[in-house]
Amino acid sequence: MITIENVAFFFLILAATSLIVYLLVKLKPNGSISREDQLELETKQLVKRITALQETIDILSNRITELQAQVAKLKEENDRLRSDLNRYLSPTKWKNTELSSIHRALAKLSSDEFKRLVFDKFRDVYNGFSADQTLQAQRLILVEYADNHNELNSLKAAIVEINPTAFDG
Repeated sequence: MITIENVAFFFLILAATSLIVYLLVKLKPNGSISREDQLELETKQLVKRITALQETIDILSNRITELQAQVAKLKEENDRLRSDLNRYLSPTKWKNTELSSIHRALAKLSSDEFKRLVFDKFRDVYNGFSADQTLQAQRLILVEYADNHNELNSLKAAIVEINPTAFDG
């Protein structure tokens, strides 16, 4: 006989069976989630990562803009200082000061470092050295060559390349 209790019990069993079937369809036999759910989860994680990366890019972009403004200010200050220096020092005094700093920097290089610098960057000068020349004479020849050929900046760069602290105090 069909009673209300039997009907309720039937629907309860039907609901429980439906729930079990749904869970079995959603979950694979080993308990992992379906491929579609996995892809959806990975997509959400990637969206979060992209959002975080975009925020980082925005922060870095703002920082770059700030740094560019600082560089512009420093360039203006550098130009102003050069102008003041040129106003207070005559070009001859400036050149003598620059040559003196190059001589001091060359003196900080070892004999091997000096020979390597001249060989690598100023081969014509190196080929002109003689065995009886002192290291000091060779330094003078190099500075004179660089001065006469407008290569003082190249010489300074070559010195810094070999010894980054050569022009420090």
